[in-house]
Amino acid sequence: MKLKDIIKTSGDSYLEKYEYSKGVVTLQLELDELDRKILISIKSSLMAFNVPEISERAYRTCFLELIELSDVLRSNNGIYIASEEFGQFMREKRENLNLAYGLREKENRFIFSLSGSEKLISLIIRNEEDISFQYID
Repeated sequence: MKLKDIIKTSGDSYLEKYEYSKGVVTLQLELDELDRKILISIKSSLMAFNVPEISERAYRTCFLELIELSDVLRSNNGIYIASEEFGQFMREKRENLNLAYGLREKENRFIFSLSGSEKLISLIIRNEEDISFQYID
């Protein structure tokens, strides 16, 4: 199974554990649709965490997203910039896209997020090869 397949079937996943160490975020998820557990490792130095301390399933239920930044952000001279329109700027902030402001397009292509009722975790990554996974059944 490929990363894109996991993302497509990640609805109603449960974030069991997460940690950051030495430039790598490790996520342990229960993928409800596949009835399997997975360990995802992501190389990143730019991230946002908004994970509730309470571990009840309702607060940590999420799905995975991998979005190409050039599809959702403006750029100037190859650098991501904020929208000039206030409403769009606020949407970018809610989606944690502001993490990419000021970064070079060629060096930071994606944002990987765990999304529930709001963004739980967002990470700026260079390319898809910065993400690896393994099943842990």
